[in-house]
Amino acid sequence: MSAQLFKQLFGVPKEHELTSGDMIFGITTGENILNYSEKDETGKTIAHYHVVEQRTGYPRESGSITWHRTEVKPKQV
Repeated sequence: MSAQLFKQLFGVPKEHELTSGDMIFGITTGENILNYSEKDETGKTIAHYHVVEQRTGYPRESGSITWHRTEVKPKQV
């Protein structure tokens, strides 16, 4: 899936940016692990997303996507 489709899936507002981070592609396992960060209009990171794509069948007959959102708390000064 593209970052734009993940942005829609996560419900990220249009004015926010979704940037990709570390990715692990399990060619033999069919499990891909991806990490994204959501940035607001000012460029401040407000959330992280951990995504697991599990593919079954060949080439891409079926599968599932699970994800978890973790909000970034503002730093206390």
